[in-house]
Amino acid sequence: MAGKLDNSTVPLEDYATDSKRSDFYHYLSLAINYYTMNYNQKPFDNIDIRQAFELAVNKQEIVSKIWDGTFIATNHIVPQGQPGYDPTLKGVDGTTNLTGNPTLAKQLLQEGLKQEGWTSVKQMPQINLTYSSAGNQATKNEVAVMLQDWHDVLGITVNSDDIDINLLFKDERMGIQNPLQFFTGPGWATDYPDPEDWTTLLFTQSSSMNYGQNHSTDSVIQQATQKLLEQADVEQNPSIRMADDNKAEQQLVDDVAWFPMEQQYAFGLRKPCVQVVVNGPFGTPPDAWHNIYISDATCANATVS
Repeated sequence: MAGKLDNSTVPLEDYATDSKRSDFYHYLSLAINYYTMNYNQKPFDNIDIRQAFELAVNKQEIVSKIWDGTFIATNHIVPQGQPGYDPTLKGVDGTTNLTGNPTLAKQLLQEGLKQEGWTSVKQMPQINLTYSSAGNQATKNEVAVMLQDWHDVLGITVNSDDIDINLLFKDERMGIQNPLQFFTGPGWATDYPDPEDWTTLLFTQSSSMNYGQNHSTDSVIQQATQKLLEQADVEQNPSIRMADDNKAEQQLVDDVAWFPMEQQYAFGLRKPCVQVVVNGPFGTPPDAWHNIYISDATCANATVS
């Protein structure tokens, strides 16, 4: 805004105004924000209770009211734009709905309570959501809305703990010994253009999600999904390979291996005299940087309305 930068990120509070500028750009990024529940801690070793928690949340409302259109709500683990993305994937209620399903959430919770021998939510252990906002008020607001959704839909009071990101990473890296009950990180962004980066890499035996390596009632199904992923990773026929990956991802979603929330946009301001920039889900490819140049010496002082 002061004419000192040729390219800049945009703070969320300026997004609505800056997105109307002619030098604004944005595109879907291969990054997913998610929450996850520890299968090795009650009550989240129960699949019905896990599903109830996800279906109690209105993801679309959170994206619209809190993130101002900088994210899109999603049920996916493999993001849109990534090889292996499955446009037919369904959420845990068997639909593409992103606004929650309070009726089914309540039914699943009651079924889960019955399976655990509990007659009311008061018999459940205290639930604590651990996250790291890094001072971002929108992240805090998102958590506040989810806490309200769980209270209003399920009648459950969830506590939250906003901790330093390094402490969160330390706990997550403990894998099967992860002490966190319900937690999130800053999201997952792609490392390489293959669905393995979103599936096998995250949900194998060493995963901090404890997927497959737990004592839940559906752990056998989880272990079968892990084997399917390993099978897909070595499949030489691309069509069969992607079909196996899509099948495995659907099962991961059904199992609430992740509780996906949003896919991120990359966005910012770039002056028109910055030339030959390649935008795309993988950002600017390494072999494209040498083509980028400033078209004239006055770019630093250029103004764009």
